[in-house]
Amino acid sequence: MRRDPLAVLARLRSAEVMQARRHLAEEAVEREAATAQERAATDALLAEALRGGPAHAAWLPRGLAIREAASGEARLAATRAEEAAAALGVARAA
Repeated sequence: MRRDPLAVLARLRSAEVMQARRHLAEEAVEREAATAQERAATDALLAEALRGGPAHAAWLPRGLAIREAASGEARLAATRAEEAAAALGVARAA
């Protein structure tokens, strides 16, 4: 029995869409984790500022660097999630 080429193509397209959905879900999880880390770094800065004292002055540059790194990771994760959403759109349109 011969396979219908259109049915095979439809199954392949369906598999591509499912893969794109999985990728989008993974990127969304990564984006949420990066955003949570950014919030935690900001909260740590605020908590240290409330404590004040000489230790705060010594800790501040490191805390700012940690927050900036977390912020950069959050931006990157958001960009990857947007790209994954666009790839899903392309897979659906195909």
